[in-house]
Amino acid sequence: MAAQLRAAGLAVGLCLTPLLPLADPAAFAERVIAFRPDVLVVQDFHDAGGRFGADTGDEARCLLAESGWAAGDYHAFVEPASESSSVRYTRANRDSSLHELIALNA
Repeated sequence: MAAQLRAAGLAVGLCLTPLLPLADPAAFAERVIAFRPDVLVVQDFHDAGGRFGADTGDEARCLLAESGWAAGDYHAFVEPASESSSVRYTRANRDSSLHELIALNA
């Protein structure tokens, strides 16, 4: 669907928040980079600590623990994307929650 929208001349952004467990994070990063979305927002599972904002619920955290997905797996996706010459990578800490944005250059 995204490729069809792009072919029609529309800007396409991808929001991968939270980034769900992947069998091959690096391969998925390559696919996303090759697609070249106009904007790509990526965020790991996190706890907002009761503050306003996105939060990963307890049930989802249990499923995450069962899957074996860990911070290293998340970074196996984020690092190749951030090292690509086609992306500008920004990182911001907000009240101990890490939010990450990968925006592709036009």
